Amino acid sequence: PITPGFEALVFKASRGIEDIYELTYIRKDGSRFPAVVSVTALHDVQGTIIGYLLIGTDNTARQMAEEERLRLDQSLRDQQFYTRSLIESSIDALMTTDPRGIITDANKQMEALTGCTRDELIGAPFKNHFTDPDRAEAGIKKVLAEGKVTDYELTAVSRDGSETVVSYNATIFYARDRRPLGVFAAARDITERKRAEELELKHTRIAHVNRILQMLTANAPLARVLDTIVLDVEALNPAMRCSIMLLDSDGKHLRHGTGPSLPDFYNQAIEGMAIGPDVGCCGTAAFTGQRVIVSEIETHIWWHAYRDFARRAGLGAC
Repeated sequence: PITPGFEALVFKASRGIEDIYELTYIRKDGSRFPAVVSVTALHDVQGTIIGYLLIGTDNTARQMAEEERLRLDQSLRDQQFYTRSLIESSIDALMTTDPRGIITDANKQMEALTGCTRDELIGAPFKNHFTDPDRAEAGIKKVLAEGKVTDYELTAVSRDGSETVVSYNATIFYARDRRPLGVFAAARDITERKRAEELELKHTRIAHVNRILQMLTANAPLARVLDTIVLDVEALNPAMRCSIMLLDSDGKHLRHGTGPSLPDFYNQAIEGMAIGPDVGCCGTAAFTGQRVIVSEIETHIWWHAYRDFARRAGLGAC
């Protein structure tokens, strides 16, 4: 048998087989270094082997580079494991998308939220997993435009049809050169919180109704009752500015009842408004006896006579 090492190289060289080995050279001082060795057979004119040419190359630098590469590879694997562990340990549903809104990664909580596996989620549009795809897509665009979103409510829909109200917080994540790579989003199930809020709102409304009933039974002044009704509604809906108009005894005009949060010039402008089929919202509602909603005061024909007052008062819908 041919023993590994130099003898093996000589044996192969004698048969015309080219090969290299990594061997350890020993210097005169006893120190060692790795080397790459090749052996070539030397022949005379008759083809008889007369010797061997050995070429040895110091392999220290390449070996060190290889060891560094292996170390970096292991470090990268450790970092990936650490990052994955952080993602999976979150109680929130986490995901990343590319700038087009296509999911590029997701954790176990996201799988539970959607009823889809990670492999099924990756490559699918983010918007497909919500009851309102347009709002979900708008959320991604909002992040890309503004850098982040907070408390963005969406309703996730699972494969089995079950729905979960979630609050999304999302931000852009970047490459080293600050080029945006996509969106990192975290969704927290707020179903229980929403239930609690709805229950609290229900109790608050009941308390408001009871307060009005108590005022009526106590023969409180009408102006005070109307103010309380309006202020209670505004307390529940801070973005609203409310008023109450009263139908005049002639049955053809509206009189100011209350509007404590509206500017005086606006209340004065609508005082004595004649009711009719196209006289603002209050005039039309009084004339038709039906609920009236106008989503864009600025463009609606019913508001042509009062549009400037509404604009100055900061009113956009009624």
